[in-house]
Amino acid sequence: AFLILKKKGSRSTTGTLFHCDDARCARSGGFHPRPGLAVQTLPRAHPLRPTAATALLPPDTEATMTEPRLTLNDGRSIPQLGFGLWQVPAATTAATTATALRLGYRLVDGAAIYGNEEGQGEGIRQSGLPRDQVFVTTKVWNSEQGFDRTLRAAETSLKRLGLDHVDLLLTHWPCPSRDLYLDTWRALIRLREEGR
Repeated sequence: AFLILKKKGSRSTTGTLFHCDDARCARSGGFHPRPGLAVQTLPRAHPLRPTAATALLPPDTEATMTEPRLTLNDGRSIPQLGFGLWQVPAATTAATTATALRLGYRLVDGAAIYGNEEGQGEGIRQSGLPRDQVFVTTKVWNSEQGFDRTLRAAETSLKRLGLDHVDLLLTHWPCPSRDLYLDTWRALIRLREEGR
């Protein structure tokens, strides 16, 4: 993640670059300056809301966080940096997700087995961001593999998330000994074609 600082109201597309090495420093606002490095603000950059990362900025300075994206084979893109919800307690998932999105994350990675999909969806809604600005990932658990079971598992996840589609639905683990991964993959392709 990158934090770009520039004077408020400036029309410049460049600013001072600060770099965050991992998710913990982004959550705590521990961005580190990269002196002498000019950077172009990317079109996907967005203003940060007041957080620990911006609380100590001079009053005439604004902050923008950018998140590089990777282009997938089908032409869509995915943020390079995501916020994972593994081991986040269900009771705090909504607040954790909303905070991560307010700090600038745009990919939220969950899974049915994590037991916190409801909070993932609620956190997305609480963030105030339009749905098309959040890349949502969840996963089909091992016991739900096979064509029909995967379709049902996807529908269950969508209901828990309170969403009409996810941006990326993964097989949590292929479980080759069960020999269902091809049927599972076929179901994932169908869901993608249906826009689910």
